[in-house]
Amino acid sequence: MPDSDAANVYARLAVLERQMELLLQHTGLQLPPPIQLLASGVSPDVVALMRAGNKIGAVKRQRELTGCDLREALTTVESLGLG
Repeated sequence: MPDSDAANVYARLAVLERQMELLLQHTGLQLPPPIQLLASGVSPDVVALMRAGNKIGAVKRQRELTGCDLREALTTVESLGLG
């Protein structure tokens, strides 16, 4: 990737991060730090579903990926603190 393309991506990412901060401030929502989500060992797919408000989808995806039972998947998804 040429330097100008990389610079454009980083600039766009900075704008998106700022927009997200403003939305969170406006709604009063709080998200756990990204490093905490990474350390949880939960798939980014599951995290994305929870952030989108799709708890049932997140539980289903967690079960698909790990083979765990419903209770364990629900406990894992709820432990993310995203909804």
